[in-house]
Amino acid sequence: MYTIRKFSMLNNKDSILLKRSERNFSVLYPILKQLIETRQINLTTSHSSNYNKIISGESADNISAQIIETIITKKSKDIKKLAPIYKKLIRPLYLLLDSEIQLYAKLKKIKLKKQPKSNKLQLFIKSLEEKHPEVKTSIVQSLLKHNKI
Repeated sequence: MYTIRKFSMLNNKDSILLKRSERNFSVLYPILKQLIETRQINLTTSHSSNYNKIISGESADNISAQIIETIITKKSKDIKKLAPIYKKLIRPLYLLLDSEIQLYAKLKKIKLKKQPKSNKLQLFIKSLEEKHPEVKTSIVQSLLKHNKI
């Protein structure tokens, strides 16, 4: 909810698409359901419906790996696509680590789907995180600061 407010991701009367196959769907759905009740937001899980925004379940873990990959492959134009809001795409879990999402799910007794296996870059960043805590968060914050988001 904090990220949604911080980046003004949703407005009253928005219509949003959340795919059931989306990463962290089981955590996002109850949060968005609460917003629907308070903000007159229409939530759909079907592509056939009308919507003006698409929800992504990507976390800081995913985004930090994508940022590094974008830098390594020298696709600097694509770095803006990794912002918390890019065109119709919004990322409510943008500032949260997978471990924080898992803790939230455990506290709320929400069953999470098994996450896809990490690629080599994600494993490298995870090993960096063990030696240098907060490195994932720092990568994401650097993107926000650099792009003045």
